[in-house]
Amino acid sequence: METVIKYSKLKPVLLLLVSTAFAGICIWMLIESEGKNLLGYAGFAFFFLLSVYIVYRLVKGGGIILSDKGIVTDRNHPEDSFINWDEIEKFTLREADGIKTINLHLYNPQVFLERQTRKNVRKKMEINEILYKAPVGITPNLMNISYKRLENLLIEKLESNQSSKKRLTPNNHD
Repeated sequence: METVIKYSKLKPVLLLLVSTAFAGICIWMLIESEGKNLLGYAGFAFFFLLSVYIVYRLVKGGGIILSDKGIVTDRNHPEDSFINWDEIEKFTLREADGIKTINLHLYNPQVFLERQTRKNVRKKMEINEILYKAPVGITPNLMNISYKRLENLLIEKLESNQSSKKRLTPNNHD
């Protein structure tokens, strides 16, 4: 069975509305100052670029896929973001500034890092490995799932895989 957890559309749309409103305020500042407000130009450029990025993320989508074989941590790049359940040692929680992240600790993270074809992603994973001893962190904030539900799904899948491995392991206690 496969579970696809996509990014939420509501949160980015709300951010887009806020960003567009601020870009509008910056345009208003420029009109009022007859184009002599440096802050208006800087603010407009920032919020315009932010709006473009948000639209890009909305179109691109994203999310994760949980299956009986493993987890795909980036739906847009399944070829280099697949992690077999056998590779996962444990999950840990990291919370910073109210943002919860589920870290995936791997038995051999170097093998996973070497599979990464995108250099920027590999660099981020190497930094995560150094800081948290886990190359992959999943933040459910922008996904259509609560943190607790995602945590329960991950633990359930990992335990299911471990128990099926134990059933397949021959008993050598004769």
